[in-house]
Amino acid sequence: MANNLIITADFETIKRGDRVEVWLADVYCLEEDKHTSFYNIADFTNYLLSIKTKQKVYFHNLRYDGNFLVNHLLKIGWQYDEKPNKKKKKFFTLIGSMSEWYMIKIGNVTVVDSLKLIPLSAAEIAITFKLDVKKGVIDYKKSRPEGYIPIREEMEYVFNDTEIIAKAIKFYRDKGLTKLTLASNALNSYKYSVNVNYFTILFPKISDEEDEFIRDSYRGGFTYCNPSIKGKLIPKSCSYDVNSMYPACMLYDKLPHGIPKFFEGEYTEDKKYPLYVIRFNAEFKLKPKHVPTILQSNGRFYTNNYYTKSNGIITLTLTSIDFEVFKKHYDISFIEFYGGYKFKAKAGLFQNYIYEWKEEKENSTGGKRFIAKRMLNSLYGKFATRKYSYVKIPHLEDDKLCFTLSEKQELKPVYLPVSAFITSYARVRLMTVIQDNYDRFLYCDTDSIHFTGWKVPKLAIHDTLFGKWGFEGNYTKAKYLRAKTYICETTDGGKKNIKIRVAGLPKSARQTINFENFKEGARYSGKLQQKIIKGGVELIETTYKIKKR
Repeated sequence: MANNLIITADFETIKRGDRVEVWLADVYCLEEDKHTSFYNIADFTNYLLSIKTKQKVYFHNLRYDGNFLVNHLLKIGWQYDEKPNKKKKKFFTLIGSMSEWYMIKIGNVTVVDSLKLIPLSAAEIAITFKLDVKKGVIDYKKSRPEGYIPIREEMEYVFNDTEIIAKAIKFYRDKGLTKLTLASNALNSYKYSVNVNYFTILFPKISDEEDEFIRDSYRGGFTYCNPSIKGKLIPKSCSYDVNSMYPACMLYDKLPHGIPKFFEGEYTEDKKYPLYVIRFNAEFKLKPKHVPTILQSNGRFYTNNYYTKSNGIITLTLTSIDFEVFKKHYDISFIEFYGGYKFKAKAGLFQNYIYEWKEEKENSTGGKRFIAKRMLNSLYGKFATRKYSYVKIPHLEDDKLCFTLSEKQELKPVYLPVSAFITSYARVRLMTVIQDNYDRFLYCDTDSIHFTGWKVPKLAIHDTLFGKWGFEGNYTKAKYLRAKTYICETTDGGKKNIKIRVAGLPKSARQTINFENFKEGARYSGKLQQKIIKGGVELIETTYKIKKR
């Protein structure tokens, strides 16, 4: 077997008594167009151990399938070790502190997660990549006792799954994208677009103290529901979204580079160091007819919990971009500056990279277009890699997979200031349009805004130009409950279509949602939740509740 073949695998599992087991496992090699199937986890594991050349084996959602493999390895006497060794029965896993499964190393095989490259279901991949094989259907509730032999339809089902993933992975391999995640591929591609040596000059390693200080200014997209319309039925509304918001910021805006320089007190204009991150104490309240911009939790994740007033003096750390918006949106009764870090700045740092993938996106379809779009949007976040992290170390307790946290481990950070300023510029773009259309504003999420009525709002419209606004749709009625939780109805050619967004609720569980039962406190069935039990993982159907906030 040659090295670096495209090999995919998939498990079909069933609960028998108090444990869950693999009743069908398939391994597919794309280059050989060959399936190798097994009816239990032991035979599958022995197959992996028999591979004599270095290979990656992709599972689509390793967090699920990996539980079965690691459980079995531990059960038959293998042990976790940072230095895997087949002869000594040592294997290695890379599992993040938030249960993100990245890899399992066993023998010559590195088992990896294709979901980290292609964040779509197998059914969505087949459609998006325009493949000649489609996702099948089987009866998951069928009785399959120990020793069960799959029928032809079941074999075809799992064959389709492994072939779909393998054919999608080939799109990545054809572009030379061999890293484990989208973000890692994007960073590697960018480094070579600017020259690796020049990259280290542009983005040098910063100290722990600098990283910690600047990280307090790093936040995600601005997601906000106008509290005055929360839960109300809106008869007419429309939405627009920015074409490639983050790539536009990377292409057009001045971004930090080089070693930051500390300053005390208030920042004074420095043409050589025009960007800065500043920390200060302040007391403030929101100006009339302005959206709030300061997140109370000082966190990156979506919430509607923004300051309308500080209720006393609080400490903030903001990029200079966010600081200018803060001064525009709030009446400040007290401010005292601690100091901060300032940066050299330059536009066009990502120009070659952005244009390369932009051209690919505009001139491709299917899988090539999908990859180009993801490569455009995945790079900026990689610059924010933390300097330290923890991993989960697996062990067995009562035949159940359990984990302990490792000691703090040092990672390879990139250059946090880039991510901090890109996200700041993106928020300013969004907030500027909101303020220009304040009386019509309903809701926003990172790169899109919803307005009352169908009249075109005040914004720069274009179907494709980066940074301009594209029309999403007119809605005959809509309801917004909170960040990332809304429902809209469109009428196209007399046919009604419902668009539902509920963060944390899978599409398959949204079938029972309508305008009448879409409200805080409502519960919806159909969400599947992983539960670790003996042997592996069981998928349990649970209800999802829209919590009151």
